[in-house]
Amino acid sequence: MNYTLLGATLMAILLVEIAMWRKRQRHEVIQHEFISIIAHKFRTPLTQVKWLIETILANEQDPYRKQDLKNIRESNEKLIVLMETLISLTNGDRDDRHTYELERVPVCDFVRGVAEEMRPLFQEKNISFAVLCDDADMAIKINRIGIQFALQALIHNSCTYSHPGTKVDVVVKRHFRKVTISVIDAGIGIEHRDLTRVFSKFYRADNAERMDTEGFGVSLFISQSIVRRNKGTIKAYSAGQEKGSIFTITLPRVR
Repeated sequence: MNYTLLGATLMAILLVEIAMWRKRQRHEVIQHEFISIIAHKFRTPLTQVKWLIETILANEQDPYRKQDLKNIRESNEKLIVLMETLISLTNGDRDDRHTYELERVPVCDFVRGVAEEMRPLFQEKNISFAVLCDDADMAIKINRIGIQFALQALIHNSCTYSHPGTKVDVVVKRHFRKVTISVIDAGIGIEHRDLTRVFSKFYRADNAERMDTEGFGVSLFISQSIVRRNKGTIKAYSAGQEKGSIFTITLPRVR
């Protein structure tokens, strides 16, 4: 055996691996800095919009215009929560200045409301979409806008990565002192090796990248952070490629 040739080959492989690793690291740093800059740049104008809306709303008498302003205010609040979450995440989860306001929410009505807003996405793609609720009286104490973002992210992903003619169910169940909200699809699935990485910042599985080339790999990462701040957990399960997936949010139940 030519040990010199073998050593040279192994060294060449090692150098290639190091070069690829450095390239991935540079790519992640660029993505991280881009999101951080965008988040900070958006923070001030969004806050200004918030106070402007409040000022106009206080003086508006027309009920229809007033409702329009309230809708604008709600959308702006969603953007503010998202920006604050992004800033927190890009600071390495060290920014705890943004605290969530929690409210008691009937979970079934909440989930149905989020689902109905997203139903047109499934109709356009010819995917069956349903919400199944275990107990209409269940309630959770959450930051409504934050959990709404997380649930929308899961539902949107299930639509994006499912094939026409399949189905997606959102199932709400009671489990002792907790409530689970599961988004179940029959889509492209997740390889076992990817299950532990899907919530990582900027990570995207190969089959997900092939099906949706425009994603950044941050929605699940942000969703996990939001759910944790609401004293909950979020988990993913799949039997493999083309075998669908289940994403489950678990939150404390309140009486």
